[in-house]
Order: sequence, then structure tokens, then C-alpha cells
Amino acid sequence: MSRKRSNVGARVCVLMSFLVLSAAALTVSPAQALSEGRVYEQVSPEYKGGLGAGGLRMVSADGERVAFDSLGVFAGTQWNTLTNFYLAERVNGSGWSVSSLQPSPGGIESAFSSGLEYVEGARHIGETKREGPSEGFEYILHRVDSPNVAANWEALGTPVAPIDGEPYTGLALGASGDLCHQILGFTAPLLPEAEGTFGQIYDQSRGCGGAEPYLRLVALDNAGDVINPHCGPELGVNEATSNIPFGGKEARAGFNAIGPHGDTIFFTTSVEQSALCRTGQQLFARLGGERTLEVSKPLGEVCADVPCAGALARSNSYFKGASEDGSLVYFTTRAPLVGGDQDTGNDLYLARIGCGEGEAGCAVSERRVLSLVQVSHDPVAGQSADVQGVSRVASDGSRVYFVAHGVLSEGANAEGRAPVSGAENLYVYDARTAATVFIAELCSAPAASGSVQDTACPASLTGGGTGRNDSSSWGYQGADSTRDGRVLVFNSWGQLTPDDSDSALDVYRYDSESGLLTRVSVGENGYDANGNDEFSAGANTPGIYPGSSPDHQQELTIRAVSDDGSRIVFTSEGPLSPRAENGLANIYEWHAGAGPHGEGAVSLISSGSSSTSDETPTISPSGRDIFFVTAAGLVPGDTDGLRDIYDARLDGGFPVSAAPRQSCSGDACQGPLSNPAPLLVPGSASQTPADKPTLAVPAIKPKPTSTQTLARALKACHAKHNKRKRASCEHAAHKKHPSTASTRTRTR
Repeated sequence: MSRKRSNVGARVCVLMSFLVLSAAALTVSPAQALSEGRVYEQVSPEYKGGLGAGGLRMVSADGERVAFDSLGVFAGTQWNTLTNFYLAERVNGSGWSVSSLQPSPGGIESAFSSGLEYVEGARHIGETKREGPSEGFEYILHRVDSPNVAANWEALGTPVAPIDGEPYTGLALGASGDLCHQILGFTAPLLPEAEGTFGQIYDQSRGCGGAEPYLRLVALDNAGDVINPHCGPELGVNEATSNIPFGGKEARAGFNAIGPHGDTIFFTTSVEQSALCRTGQQLFARLGGERTLEVSKPLGEVCADVPCAGALARSNSYFKGASEDGSLVYFTTRAPLVGGDQDTGNDLYLARIGCGEGEAGCAVSERRVLSLVQVSHDPVAGQSADVQGVSRVASDGSRVYFVAHGVLSEGANAEGRAPVSGAENLYVYDARTAATVFIAELCSAPAASGSVQDTACPASLTGGGTGRNDSSSWGYQGADSTRDGRVLVFNSWGQLTPDDSDSALDVYRYDSESGLLTRVSVGENGYDANGNDEFSAGANTPGIYPGSSPDHQQELTIRAVSDDGSRIVFTSEGPLSPRAENGLANIYEWHAGAGPHGEGAVSLISSGSSSTSDETPTISPSGRDIFFVTAAGLVPGDTDGLRDIYDARLDGGFPVSAAPRQSCSGDACQGPLSNPAPLLVPGSASQTPADKPTLAVPAIKPKPTSTQTLARALKACHAKHNKRKRASCEHAAHKKHPSTASTRTRTR
């Protein structure tokens, strides 16, 4: 053994002993990679049955409970399926406690309540048959604060089984946040009233508040008969799948299609009395399980029952979202429903539902449409607004963001740009002031916005709904916003602000009160040409099709912005921080008011050195917590190299537990053959907010990996050349470091 190795080993041993001796007095400051005040907390446990955490399934609104899945078997799981579900609950002052959420034998997880108090599962009844899955199935419910044993899983309502015994298909389409009501869609009849009909949706109640559980049809007229036995209704709707009962993912739930207590259910069905079901699709609301209201009709049209006589002749209507309480509902139609609508182009409408003046105490079933507003009103008579889609509806319904080809507002935005006829113009409508404001011109094709040539749209884009363009911003992906809709977060390929000079996808923030549009995916303190690096960035945005379960509906699975709009999380493969050296997707936070001039600043949230891309950043409503999935070990106890759920928590952390002193002797003092990669955040899981570091510990700087060396070489080369010559940087760097030739993929 060489003297050099022996000396290095001795120095490592001395340092380790010094750390142990000082453990009781040492409180380590938050990781330098984190923004001020944030500390890493490992949410998933150190032991995960030899397999990593899978996906982040839900975060409670207070950030104290997290549901996730894993292929591993641990935390008391008594029955194993392909994917197992777990609850992590933060125990103040000590850490995160993990328990099993796996339903009893034969069951699968299907939903969580909005506060993660309950987990719902489903299991088959009877034996599986060749021509069908089983005789039926039942939903089961478990309170997470009780032991997860079979006896604590209770039936949610009555078992579900087709009354004729025929093979069936079906699924849960949505549920209220408390899981007191869920909407089921089945092809075979579950009730006698549904016999002879083609697929119906049902309201299943588990009997909250002392009420009796029930199963009842939703799409009924006010005489109690199915509105149309030939055409299946849908909860919410999407144009692309509106003719396929329960078919497409987008059709399974719309934004707030179910009221918080299940008292208002919005559904769409065709009134065409044939199996085609292509025309006469109108929007209805089932109120309190007693009465159905036709929403998408002219306000002055009076009818004793639904559908009204003119429903078949009117153009189809499509639900786009509602307020949480069901009092405001947005939909699109080509039918002119108000006097000011003088064309047959696609328009966005707002219907207000409630009680008339002096009827504040009226029952839910007595509510009616009080007003109807053409949101996409074009001031030029006869000119079509040509609405392309809706990006976002605020939770309280006060604002809606949508894209239209028409010119619907006057004047320019803060960047000096005005809407152009035929372009993909992004607007916001304020239901309180009835004002429509232009935000930006989005991109739908190479160097084009709609039918208009636009140099702010990169020439590298592709056309079509699934190509590299902004069409997803008014489609399935949509955007995210604060609950009141004041702040919108969306992704765009367009160069929408003066500081955006590349052709990559960027994250933008729009403040409807100030009118300011801000590019969020910038560099940390201007690093990496302030984010103009040709690497795309993106925020996870739920849009108006969040999914069918309450955790999706309450947007506790995907959330990109805090409720006050001051904090935004996103991912990027671009090195927006000097610590992002892995060339993979990392997690970043933008914080309003930060930065030298209060313009907002970006901080790296994940390590920047994980061996795999970091995933699914979700911020809690308060902005205190940022949850994400990473394979990097960010706290001392995480050494297995497996995927874990982490919380980058403001004023977080747990007390340091003093380790027993270990003696150093013999080969143990020689150290490893090479310097080990240090833990990225020594002790940060045990950071106490009020404490300050009492000791600075010298770090052993590891030798850069080949990937890091390549990344640094690229940065240095890029800094010296303009965009046209940057391709030569990569050629030269990869030639010098051939083993890294495939470690980084550029997004152009």
C-alpha cells in the first residue's frame, strides 16, 4: 500500500471522527442548492423493499400528507399487488411516518379524498368469467388514521352489478372531494330505469351526514325518465371524444363538473333520438338529485321539461368548467344564445346559476339560470370570435383564460403587442368586471400563429395538434392558475417577452391585475444566458381536464403555482444554475419579489447531480412545500440510490440525532480506494429553523464525472460563441470526451 493512499485514508478517518465528535453540537445549514429557507426532507422511507418510490400520487392541501406508489413491499403492506400505495404523514419535530394504503386482498386503489383522510378502493364481486370481469364489484373505503387491516375497509354504498347479468364495462368518472358522492359510467344497466338504454351515468352516495346510501341515475328529465335512451351521457365533455361513451381520457371529467357535496352535477348528452348521437348535444345540470336544468339554451326560452323543444336544432354545446360551488359554468357552442351574438362561429359562454332576488334560501333543486353572457363577444358585429379552446377556469369561476382567432379587445398588452385577427390570441375574461384583456399571441405552426405569420414563433416548430407548438396550451394540458385566477402559468414556444431570444419552450407567468407577462424559466442570477440556451423548460399544468378522481379534481396531484401566485415550480434540462451539472431534467423554483431588483428570481430545488431526471414537482397551496421525485440522496440517511419522494420545505427539517462515537483503527483508518462522492446535503433533513450553524465542516471535493466535465466544457465554449457556432462546441466536446457522447440530448 502506498504512503500516499495511507495518508489520504488517515485524513478521511480523522475527518470522520471529528464529525462524530461534533454531531451533538452541529446543526447544518440548508443546502446551498436550495433557495433561502428551504430544507430537504425525505418523505418516502429509507427502506423501500429494495425498490424505489414510483410516482407522487397526491399531496394534501396543507402539505402534511402525501400519497405515493412503489413496486416495493414495506411499511406494513400485508398483501402485495403489482403497484402498492403508501401514505406519508409528517410528524412534527420527528420526521415522516409511512404506512400502507394498499386495499384489502383483491382490491385496487382508485381515489383519495381531498384531505387524504380517506383512500378508496374497488374489488370484484363473484368469480371472474371468460365473457366478463366478474358478477360485479364494490367500492371500499378506509380511514387512513385507522390500522390498514381488512376489517377497517368498509363498503362505500351498495355493491355495483348489472341487473341483467350481461358483461359490462364501466369506471368511476369523478367524485366529490369528500368521497360522499361519485359518478359511475356503465354500459350495462345498474338500475331497472336504465334497462334498454345505451350506457348511463350514476350518482352513488355513501350516505354522509346520516343520509341513506343510494345509487341513482343522473341524466333524467324532470318526469324521472332517461333523457335519451339511445345516447349515453357524459360527465363533462371534450369535443374529440364526445361521441364515445366513457371513451377518451379527456371525457372522464371536466373542471368542477361535480359540486363539492355532489349537489350539482354537470353532464352533456345528445337529444337526437337515434344511435348516431352526433347532433343536439346540450349541457345540463342535475340539481340535488331532484331536478335537471338545461344550461345551453337561450335565456328567454321557457319550457316545462328538459330538453327544450329547440335543443335538437341548436348546435352542440361543450362543458368547459365551472366554479367550485356550481354557480358559474363555462361552455362553448356555435349557437347564438344571446341577442349580441350575430354569427355562427364558436363562442365561449358563461351561465350564472342560482336563486332569484329575495330567494337566497331556496333549495338546490330550485336554482335556475339567472344570466347568460357571451364571453367571446367580438365588438365588430357579425365577426366571429372563433374560439379555439379554453386554457383555464379559476376555481371560483371569476376568470377564464381562452384562445380565439377574433379581435376581442382594444389596445396593446404590456409588451406593446395587440391581438391580430386569425392569430392564436390568448385572452382573459373577468366575470366580475365583464372585461376581456389580450395577453399574448401563441404559436401553432412554424413562424405562424393561426393563419398569421409571426416571427416570434420559432421556425423549428411543427403544425398539428400533437406537434411542437402551443396547441396543448388550449387543449388537454392547458394551464394552471391561482384559485382566484389572478395569476396564470403556462408554457409557450413563442418569444413572448423581450428577454426570450431562443426557440425553446419556456414557462410564463401572467398577472391579470398588473397586466405583466413574465418569463419564469430564466437563469439563476442570469446564469446560462439567462435561460436562452435552446433547452426547453415546462411547468406541469392540469388545465381543465384534471382527471376523474378527487385528488386530480382538487389539483393536489399537479400544482405548478402557489395560491398567492408568488412561487412557481418547473423542470428544465437546461443548466439554469451553475450547480445543474447532470444534463438532465432538474427542478426549479421561481419566486416573485426575489432578485436584486425585486423582479423575481430562479433557484435550483433539486440537486442538479441526480443520475436520472427529477420528476413531478408539485407545490403546496401555501408555497411552503415543493414535492418531487429524485434518485439523488439528499439527506445523510438516503444512500440506496433509489427513487424517493422529497419535500423542499420552507423552515423545515428535523433535529439531529447524535451518533455514537466510533473508534478508528487498522484498515478502517485507510479510507476507500478513491474519495467517495459526499452527500449532497449533509444533515439538512435535521435542520432546525431557529438554529444557526455552529461549525463549518470542510468538504472533500470529488473529482468531476465525465458528464460534468463535458457540461462544463460546453458552457465555456457556448460563452465564447454565438448560436450559429454553438454546434461546433458539441462536436469538439464530444470528440474530446467520447464516452459522454450520448449523455445529453438537446431540445431544438
